[in-house]
Amino acid sequence: MNIVIKSAIAIGLSISSSLSLAADVSRDEIVRILDKAVPQWDDRILAAASYADPIAKLDFYQLAKVMRDDIKEFPPEGAKQLDDGVRALRLESESGKVRFVNRKRAWQYKRDVDSRRVDPDYAIKTTLETLSQLGLPLDELAKPLVRPQIAAGGKVGSEKPTEQHDMYSLVFVQRQINGLPVYQSDARLAINNYGEVQRMHPA
Repeated sequence: MNIVIKSAIAIGLSISSSLSLAADVSRDEIVRILDKAVPQWDDRILAAASYADPIAKLDFYQLAKVMRDDIKEFPPEGAKQLDDGVRALRLESESGKVRFVNRKRAWQYKRDVDSRRVDPDYAIKTTLETLSQLGLPLDELAKPLVRPQIAAGGKVGSEKPTEQHDMYSLVFVQRQINGLPVYQSDARLAINNYGEVQRMHPA
């Protein structure tokens, strides 16, 4: 609770200083502004559900299956990474981080120049299904944020791009508990124009 109090004081000082410069503001008005700006927390914020660690049980076979990837040979038990030239997987059970990249699913000009990115709702659906199948609790995930990744180019000497192409739908998902974001607990997925997960990694 000390953190909350210190934050409230800092915000209060900042608001108070700003208002003092602008005009004479009463103490009651400052309190009203603070009450509106500072989140109202109580001890319920500490009542976070305890889940088993899904990453601790995850192996390369399960990860490949969730990503709908066909891997012929897997590394020995205890290995933390796999790279066969086409895909790269990494499991860090200690830190709870998972990485996945499939190079064949990456955007290629000749093959994908006329393709279009998937609908944002489909990108979100694919992302949530992927995270759920990895064992992550969906009730601890904030609303996903989707942004396009594009490629643009032009002729030599041109001031503006003369062509633009869809590459990926980038989906960012923040973990949260009781409405508060969890520091360094999130994921970014790149969904290619065919609805496949091309890469996934912590932000």
